[in-house]
Amino acid sequence: YVYWGDEWEAATPDGFRALTLFQELRDVTAVAGGEGWKKCLVRIDRASGQIDMEFDRDGTRWVPDAADPEGFAKSLR
Repeated sequence: YVYWGDEWEAATPDGFRALTLFQELRDVTAVAGGEGWKKCLVRIDRASGQIDMEFDRDGTRWVPDAADPEGFAKSLR
């Protein structure tokens, strides 16, 4: 999701480069002897350049709600 003030838009990167980079990130952040995370939430603040990341190793967080896409988008913010 991309946010502009109170507005938001679902977006995906072009091509597969982002997928490759996240697979590499998952590999280097894996806990020894275990699998890597299932989901990763990345927040990038355009104004400051700050990057925050949260990892979900179980894959149970951040489940989209088809009945309330706007509520889901705002919850990620």
